[in-house]
Amino acid sequence: MAALLAGLLLVALSAPAMAAYTTVWTEGFNGDLSNWTQSTAFTYSTTQNHNAYTGAGAAYCAAGASSQMYRSFARPFADAHATAYFWDYKGGYKSGVCGGGFRQALSLRNAASVILDNGISQNGATSYTWRQVGAGGSGVNTAYATRNPNTSCNPAWILYEITVTPGATTATWTASVTDGAGTTTSAAQTLSSTFFSYGIERVTLGLGTSSTPESYWDDIKFEATAPASPTGASGTANSTSQITWSWTRADNNVFGFDVTDGSTAKAPAYPNSGWLTRAATSWAETGLAANTNYTRYVVAWNGSLTAASGAVSRYTLADAPTAGTNVTAPASGTYTFAAWPGLTNPQSFGTGNKVSKFKYKWSASGSDSIVEGEGTDWSGGTMTAVPGTAGTYYLYMRSYNGNAVGNGSTKFGPYTLVSDATPPTIANITVNPENVGSTGNCLKGKLWVDAEVTDVGGSGLSTVEIKLDSGEFETMPAKVGGNPEDYEKEYVIDASWTNGPHSVTIKASDGAANTATADPVSFNVNKNQVSGAIGLQGLTAAPKYRDVAFVLNGSTTKVVNLGFLNGMAAYSIVDVPDLTTISAKTAWSLRRLITGLSASDGQYVADFTGNKVVLGGDLNGDNVVNALDYSILRGAWGSGGAGDINGDGYTDNGDYLIMKSNWYGKGDAQ
Repeated sequence: MAALLAGLLLVALSAPAMAAYTTVWTEGFNGDLSNWTQSTAFTYSTTQNHNAYTGAGAAYCAAGASSQMYRSFARPFADAHATAYFWDYKGGYKSGVCGGGFRQALSLRNAASVILDNGISQNGATSYTWRQVGAGGSGVNTAYATRNPNTSCNPAWILYEITVTPGATTATWTASVTDGAGTTTSAAQTLSSTFFSYGIERVTLGLGTSSTPESYWDDIKFEATAPASPTGASGTANSTSQITWSWTRADNNVFGFDVTDGSTAKAPAYPNSGWLTRAATSWAETGLAANTNYTRYVVAWNGSLTAASGAVSRYTLADAPTAGTNVTAPASGTYTFAAWPGLTNPQSFGTGNKVSKFKYKWSASGSDSIVEGEGTDWSGGTMTAVPGTAGTYYLYMRSYNGNAVGNGSTKFGPYTLVSDATPPTIANITVNPENVGSTGNCLKGKLWVDAEVTDVGGSGLSTVEIKLDSGEFETMPAKVGGNPEDYEKEYVIDASWTNGPHSVTIKASDGAANTATADPVSFNVNKNQVSGAIGLQGLTAAPKYRDVAFVLNGSTTKVVNLGFLNGMAAYSIVDVPDLTTISAKTAWSLRRLITGLSASDGQYVADFTGNKVVLGGDLNGDNVVNALDYSILRGAWGSGGAGDINGDGYTDNGDYLIMKSNWYGKGDAQ
């Protein structure tokens, strides 16, 4: 027997030392074998029953049969303790007297890679054996205890036990048996680190090979040690969308870890790719929202037994300062201290894809940055703070999340800040009409207002505005093609304008909010215009120019040189007073008067046509046709000039006939 046990660790125990196990399940075979998966079939039998757990039967292997079955776990165990009772129909093996041979074992196994057997491996064997396949084992059945040689040849229940105890990087397992005489013997072996790639996934009964006598198994128990809660659980925000959760394993009774939100696994769960092994100390969670608080629990698990850390909460980083997204910043340029517009946060401040606060600093260097904890807080309203002295500066900003952890270093500027208390100057304001009357009135058409506006204090012009009369100020544009100080506003005088005095006022502001307003500049507008057609009696059909003297309201004379064709011409007179009458006369005609004129928006129409055509024959200008005019006609006979009433270039019978038709006629008053 000493030779049989050489090389093994043998421990004779009157009572096995037990860890603080938690029962995972017990099996008393209560009516069937439904909890087990059959490899080669056991059957349910009530012939034998150990009767420790609920159930009136046992798992039965007939004499000579090759039976094996197993019960699986959803997730493997690193720490385990299994016990099972086997019915030995002779209670041991007394050489030459009694004792049957069996090929039966209690096993803790992985599905394929690790096998830990405790049983009798050969028919007719006198010893209990263990076998280790995988995780450093040789796969050889090795005797470690003698079957009771002093048996009375009566049946006895034999207790098999397997204990797996994990260490930091390796594990040990112990096969124990308590025989029919009540003697317990154990043998401990080492499991290499590869064991933790597989663990214990099932409890197996039977070896699946022919066993000579009939066999019974009953009252199986599987228990394990629950892991301790992970310690030091914490979270670190790596970016706006990633947090790394970290922890420390508290003991060795762990096969793996989960990271959950309290109800749902967030890290890949066993057996999915990337599951967290017992060696894991952290896991990076991605796909998160910026500056959002996440609460997680780190759960150590040993099969179905778990222990969670306390809740760990952490915010992701806030988005870095970004112009147009979470920062509205002034454009680079020159500003006075008084007119500095400041910065705003269009998203407002807060958590959940917002920024909890910014820190900022002013720097004269364009290659600076702002680092963690540096700068001044900005967490609401408009940030208007500026440096204490004039100069050119850059503004550096960093975002902070709900845990006051910063992200980014964004540069804005450059900004040149100046002091300025002097308003702009406004000079050389001129009003330049496209059409101007003889009295200086601005007539219908375009009108330009020009001015020279200059910044004096160095903050730059911000606005130049103009208003017409008592209207609203509007932008006065820079003059196209002009000098930098030149501004010009174009108006169009049309029928909507009122006649009479008007004024323009120009106002200018600089970057320091200094404002200058020039005195109003006045000008007069006369939009009135009279127009129409005029016909001269008997005038040649050929083109002919003649001066026509128009008298307005009986007092104001306007002489207009008109081009006639077929005896007709169109005329237009601007800058006229409000009219009631207009008359027309040439050096060869009587005066024709039109009365009762009225205007539409200053536009008068008076046609000297039809019964208002201008009659010919008055050659001496006294507005009557008589012998005095005839005398002038005779004196010019055969030539042009004073007697050429019809404008054909000769004084002849045609002119005489026109005069004759109006003989003793008198023209209208002016």
